[in-house]
Amino acid sequence: MEKGISPIISVVLLTLVSISAIYLVLYIAKPIIDRVYETAAVNEANQNLKIFDNLIREVASEGTGSYRTIWLKVSDGSYSVNNVSESFEYEHEVHRDVVQPGTYIKQDNIFTIGATVGGALADQNSTHLILENDVLKVFLQRVGNEINFTNINTSQNIKAIQLKPTGLEICPLDSSIQIGSDINSKWGTGYSKLVKKDRNLPRAEALFHISSSSGIVYDILYTLPGGADFLIINVKNVTGNEATLNFIYHIGSQAYNDTIKIAGAAESYYQSGG
Repeated sequence: MEKGISPIISVVLLTLVSISAIYLVLYIAKPIIDRVYETAAVNEANQNLKIFDNLIREVASEGTGSYRTIWLKVSDGSYSVNNVSESFEYEHEVHRDVVQPGTYIKQDNIFTIGATVGGALADQNSTHLILENDVLKVFLQRVGNEINFTNINTSQNIKAIQLKPTGLEICPLDSSIQIGSDINSKWGTGYSKLVKKDRNLPRAEALFHISSSSGIVYDILYTLPGGADFLIINVKNVTGNEATLNFIYHIGSQAYNDTIKIAGAAESYYQSGG
């Protein structure tokens, strides 16, 4: 004689099926859903930043008194204005599958930087500004302040760059910045400062303001992204519509020779560890 399944056994079986379904959703489907959500949030932010960039260009071309009012959708992350580096920024913590650590992408005026979990650190002592991440530690000269300008020679801006995994340290003989063919633009008076003194930053930054002996005034922004093996040097706000530049100082973490040339200095080759 066949017997039916006991009601108690039926309840147990249904409970097990329900628990299995919940497990599949929480541990398999949810990470996928989260990555899709994060990717959508990053794409949304890129579109918002493009809108801001276009509006800034329009307002700048129209002169004093122009303004725009816009409504933006913000699903996640945070937006902020960085007055020192003169940038509009978006930050959001995402999975590696969305933005890889060490990523540095420039699309028009929009930069995408993928920092590591520890990010970057910006610190200072009595003589140096220090930009640091997991790969590099950069020492820049600390001079003057916004109220008291002091003598500054840009050839001494970068004091040393340390490759942390191997302990290799490079001390550039000349890290000067020259505007056009004006050799006197390399030095003058000014100051240097950290954009933000903190740790766990997406990038560590230091700003140098130079009022050169030739009368040209300009800023130099040194940027070390979290997890990157390169230092970005951006010359900006140059008076007299002089040409500006973006320069990447790269120290490879693999075993190969890097070629480094700054200003008029001869090329030097350094063996990177790996």
